[in-house]
Amino acid sequence: VFAPSNRAVITWADEIDGGAVGSIGQVHEARRFIDRLSYAEEATLLWPIVAAHIVRDRVLVLASDVPATGRPLATLNPAVTISAQRPENTFMLHWGSGQTSRVIFSDRLASNGVVHVIDRVIRAP
Repeated sequence: VFAPSNRAVITWADEIDGGAVGSIGQVHEARRFIDRLSYAEEATLLWPIVAAHIVRDRVLVLASDVPATGRPLATLNPAVTISAQRPENTFMLHWGSGQTSRVIFSDRLASNGVVHVIDRVIRAP
């Protein structure tokens, strides 16, 4: 799982909400924005984004397993494939047409996999 940091979620919510969240810059404001979404909006807006952060295959992806040249990872969102790379010991993700994110904390073991914290929300097309 590639989990966006709180700051990444605030930035994403601010972009969606037209600037209201970033002016306050608090996690609870981003949460209020998400809470205001209807069930239909959640399904169309949030699920494709959440699914883009979860690696589809049952594979344990540790930072040390990622080659410098890249490794494609399919996500639960069939429209999004992530390319994970480790150039010069920096763990990076690439997707879409030139979108990138840096892994800021890696290899956080969970009971059902590994969590890597990233600095951007992966946006589905």
